Amino acid sequence: MKRLSVILPFLAAVLMCACEKSSVLTGATTLEVTEISMTGATFVGNFVLPEQIANDLELGFEVSSTPDFGDGSTKLFSVTAYKNEATGLRSAEISKNELVVRASGEGLNPDSTYYVRAYMKNYDSVYYGNVIQFRTSGNS
Repeated sequence: MKRLSVILPFLAAVLMCACEKSSVLTGATTLEVTEISMTGATFVGNFVLPEQIANDLELGFEVSSTPDFGDGSTKLFSVTAYKNEATGLRSAEISKNELVVRASGEGLNPDSTYYVRAYMKNYDSVYYGNVIQFRTSGNS
């Protein structure tokens, strides 16, 4: 928890840069799913941050039981600059204009197939990364 209290303010400060130019979303990549258990998993993504970052920038991961995310997909992790809050954050590494994020998601069903994708959004657009399929472990 101490690590989160150090990372979150730093991450929020990076995301809260004031901007006068339009912030164009440039990229989100879902890298991998690790530490898969019966009810959770860890998601790793790479986010290429725009040169000018808007205060309303949000980034994170969505998980769904369908590959088209048409089931009312659940956000398992997000960082919202203007709210200075994070959910499920495990670690964040910032290098130049890239942010590598590791987040945990819980509350999944055992022995079930899920799909996860990274996302970035601001007030007028959303950018989705690639979709990765994974399966939670069974009851045994």
